[in-house]
Amino acid sequence: MYDPDRSILVRYATSLRDLHEQVVERKDHQLTIARSSLQPKDDRITHLENRVEELQTAQEQLEATLAHRNDELAEAWVRTDTLTVRVQQLETEVAQHVEQQGEMIQQMENAAEHLEHLQGLLQQEESEEEEDPEENEWFNSEVDDDDN
Repeated sequence: MYDPDRSILVRYATSLRDLHEQVVERKDHQLTIARSSLQPKDDRITHLENRVEELQTAQEQLEATLAHRNDELAEAWVRTDTLTVRVQQLETEVAQHVEQQGEMIQQMENAAEHLEHLQGLLQQEESEEEEDPEENEWFNSEVDDDDN
């Protein structure tokens, strides 16, 4: 038996199913287009996120390097200050040594002048002895007598 209501319902259900399939296909197609247009943006976001991580790592390394350099610089300043003090000490010691050497040279020059003076007196005395041999014999004989 033919039921016209049932025939209409079957046609209606078939039409709805076909319409639903068309809508699903259209939506799938739109989703595919949207995905394909979003893929470059997703790739760019991923690239930028990776770049941010690289830059953060580089910044951390730079900060660590700067901290290390600051420590080295502080140590260098301490060493510089220590060396400056030592140089000042050495300059003082050298100045004292130069002064002492100058004093010693002056003393040696004075001693040399004194020796030259004594040598001159000795030569004068020897020349006087050569001029007056009798007096020299008398002196020598008297000295010899006193020893006995």
